[in-house]
Amino acid sequence: MFCESLAEFLRVNKSIKKLDISCNFIDESNAATLKDSLEFNENIIEIDVRKNQFQPETEAEINEIVTRNYLKSKNIPYKKIGPQLKSKVIGGPDEDTENVNATANAQANTASNVNAQAAAIQKSETNSPTKINDNTAATNNDEAK
Repeated sequence: MFCESLAEFLRVNKSIKKLDISCNFIDESNAATLKDSLEFNENIIEIDVRKNQFQPETEAEINEIVTRNYLKSKNIPYKKIGPQLKSKVIGGPDEDTENVNATANAQANTASNVNAQAAAIQKSETNSPTKINDNTAATNNDEAK
């Protein structure tokens, strides 16, 4: 009964943006009605469904609907990403993840080697003897004095 009344309210009242239905013990049998009303009223961009009797899958579906509503309100297109791209974005197990990690490690080692070589060159230039006009050798440090 609660979800039917809520669904009717959401169909009529399009100005509501946030909805808190936590602690109402709404069960799975009413989930479809709730999801339909959220799909119909695209203005709802925030919802709290804590402490109800939804399955995790249902909560995820409700979250997806509200996320889509929020993105529409900001004129951002909503596209669901596939599992392969998701695993690359969040670092889930994937064959390519090992290749990416190996490449990143190789690049880090190369950068480290280049930095070490640059530091060695800079140090040797600072301490190396330089020629001056009277053919005597002096270090850069001596010239600075």
